Amino acid sequence: MKLSKSISIAVAIAFILAQGAWAGEAKQAASKDQHQTAVYEIPGLSVDLSKDLVKGLKGIDGILAAKPDTDAGTFAVTFASAETDADAIRSALGAVASEVALSKVGPADPKAVKKDCSKCPKKSGCPSANKDKKK
Repeated sequence: MKLSKSISIAVAIAFILAQGAWAGEAKQAASKDQHQTAVYEIPGLSVDLSKDLVKGLKGIDGILAAKPDTDAGTFAVTFASAETDADAIRSALGAVASEVALSKVGPADPKAVKKDCSKCPKKSGCPSANKDKKK
């Protein structure tokens, strides 16, 4: 009787641990599919510099939107975290601007994630953005 009770407890523990590991994998997979927004502080941000920064993001997969705020000196980039990260974006921005500091990273506003090709830095070379022009 003691042996079957021990086996039952061991099976129950194994089941609980397996459920926790499975839930952890699901959570990790979900976080990889998340869209995030990184905000960078860029001293002296101007309209012209903003345009150059957007051009600098063209080589990075996963960029969904870029929004400069010249008054605040910030540049917000919404991206798919499964395809890129805030450090890769900072490096690309740093190739254009002399000073780039990551201010914060957080979940993206769902409005910023909508497919609005007019805000995408890759719109000129994207087949999805130009499908209406081909007709």
